[in-house]
Amino acid sequence: MKIILTERQLRVLNKFLITEGLNYSDPIIKVSKVGDTNYYNIYGFVNFPVTSSDLAPQEVIDAINVVEQKLKIDGYQAIGTNILTVYGGASNYLGGAMKADKKPSNPSRPFTNNLIPAVNNLPSYPGEKNREKNKGYAKSRAEVFKNALLKKYPLISGAKPPEIQSYIIDTGGLIDENRNEELYPVPGQQATFTAQLAVKKLTPPPSLIKDKFTQTETYRTFGDEVGPDPVTINGKTVNMCKILTKNTFFNLSYDYPDVGLSKFRAEIKLVDEKNRLYTITKGGGGQFTKTQWIYVYWYLLNEVNNVKHGGRCEAIQYVQNLPSWLKTIDLSTLTFGAVNKDEENVLNKSKHDLVKK
Repeated sequence: MKIILTERQLRVLNKFLITEGLNYSDPIIKVSKVGDTNYYNIYGFVNFPVTSSDLAPQEVIDAINVVEQKLKIDGYQAIGTNILTVYGGASNYLGGAMKADKKPSNPSRPFTNNLIPAVNNLPSYPGEKNREKNKGYAKSRAEVFKNALLKKYPLISGAKPPEIQSYIIDTGGLIDENRNEELYPVPGQQATFTAQLAVKKLTPPPSLIKDKFTQTETYRTFGDEVGPDPVTINGKTVNMCKILTKNTFFNLSYDYPDVGLSKFRAEIKLVDEKNRLYTITKGGGGQFTKTQWIYVYWYLLNEVNNVKHGGRCEAIQYVQNLPSWLKTIDLSTLTFGAVNKDEENVLNKSKHDLVKK
């Protein structure tokens, strides 16, 4: 059942949506399992400008990542596409206002099944001469999203051929940037889609509580320098972690052979004062082992999440020599951590109940 709002109701709802922070520049994704089957229905909205159909913009990649994460939360992983229809949109302006095809009936759910015919009541439509060109832009958006989704989740055997459609979306006869966001909150540069993805159950992750959990001990240059330290970077204030700004090293105090950790000294150096970029290198020369790098990463995240000393702080993105593979590590599976619950800000604190040194 479609909900059709009066203009007054639309103004009130749109004002509420704007003040409550609904951000149409972020992907809006809904997933629902199809009964007792291995399929999920996906409904989505993503706002992005036209780009090459061979190169998906970050907005499209983000939308597909949201789909992946929502399925993962439910315990599933998509393995292919069974049904896909993508609808590309463009604002109803190109060299002047043009007639719109569709408008969203419910701006809080800007999916295809909530699009209704637009009411065209502007005094004139000088942009009509560019209608086909504008619909070409809309179609390009649909192609971009279709290509990106099928690259991630190819069509399965017996799947229906994917479909694309294009619409001119009512933005009040103005480009997205100039539209009245109270009356026309949903931007015209969009792709909405309905998809049915084939899924498989994920293997349950290992228990967060291990039979063996090693508490580690460290010390830093100034042991009480913890928490955020406001610094200015390119005119903006950043709450950087004091582990970087107030310390020149931290040491892992002992060897922990049961988890593959040997003691080390991590030296912290400011290498770009303007952008506040640091490096962390192994004291005495040589390279960190993989496990030592994981420990460095855990240690920094533990600082970032330590809200007991004035709130969260920033560190990871300002250490320029952290190996990129660290971000793929599932830290929930680590068998080492802080010396007690109060100092653990990354792992499940219940792990400390089974601690064995």
